[in-house]
Parts: sequence; C-alpha cells; structure tokens
Amino acid sequence: MPSLNVKIFLIKINSIKKGIPPNKIEIEIEKRLIEVNLNNIKKIPVNAFSGGMKRRLSMAIAFVGNPDIVFLDEPTTGMDPKNRRYVWELIQKMKKGRSIVLTTHAMEEADILSDRIAVISKGRLKCVGTSLYLKANYGDGYRLSVVIEKRDLEGVLNEIKQMMPSVNTVDCSGGSIILGITNANIDELHHFLR
Repeated sequence: MPSLNVKIFLIKINSIKKGIPPNKIEIEIEKRLIEVNLNNIKKIPVNAFSGGMKRRLSMAIAFVGNPDIVFLDEPTTGMDPKNRRYVWELIQKMKKGRSIVLTTHAMEEADILSDRIAVISKGRLKCVGTSLYLKANYGDGYRLSVVIEKRDLEGVLNEIKQMMPSVNTVDCSGGSIILGITNANIDELHHFLR
C-alpha cells in the first residue's frame, strides 16, 4: 500500500474522531499544517518525511479540533537545534488557553516550556514546582563552561581554581572545561566573573 500524503493522513486520523464538521475539515487541516510549517509539502508521502517533520506532523494531529488538554511525549527528541527551537516556539504559542502535559528528559526544554515541572523517578512523583522553586530548593549550584585552546588547558584550569578554590571539574575534553560550583560558594563565581 502506498504511503498517504499529509493531507489525507490528517483527514483519516482526526476528522471523525475529533468532532470536526465535514464542511470544516479542509480549513482545520490547512490551519494546522500552516502552524507546523508543513503546508507547502502536503502532497508528499509521509514516509518520505524526516524525523523532525514527522514530529511536527504529530503536533498538528494533536492540536486538530482545538482540544483543551494536549499530551506531548518528548516532542523534540532527535531534532536538530533549529527545528527544536521552532517546535519550542510553536508549543509556547499553542499553549495559550489550554493545558499541555509534556514529557522530556531535557531540563532545558522543561525550563523553557513549563509553567510547572513535575519530577518523576522510578514511577514516583518526587517534586512539583516552578523552575525557580525547584532550582532554589533542589539545585546543587551552577555549571560554568569555558572554551579554551587545548595547549592552555592546564594553565587556565589552575588560574580558575585560584579564583574559585571550591570549584570542581565536571568535564574536561575537546578544548572545553565544565566546572561546577555549589550554591554555598556562589560568591566565588561572582568574584571570578568580575
């Protein structure tokens, strides 16, 4: 069986299940495809899409019928940074007037998109709160990334440790150093940045 194009795919999946009147299906499909920037390729078979395009199509499907609650399971996994940012902007725009429950392993994504974050570990709810609340109560400090020439690595690291004695090296590879500093020693970071 040949792969369905986007337009037919959306009609088959959602028009009946989401209560859209038959005379409004075309308008709804066009609206959703424009929102996810797929309207110019609606005649292309879905199996020819890249992973990012398929994820954007999944978002269009999720928002058909203008639901009050939308569940998105790791909507940007495997996307390149440009498409990830585009999807983040799309989610920010589409969350107005509805609730979106989003799962992610990326704290940056949760931080950018969420009004509240719930942390679940081993199937149990561990904490819920705003990003600032969670960072203030459960965060272990800050990470500082320094990009340097490889030949200067040891000298730069020694100089940083003189200015911030309690700093620990999280990672040191490929011409960059990632350093960790706890909230208790944040004054050292202020001094370093001055």
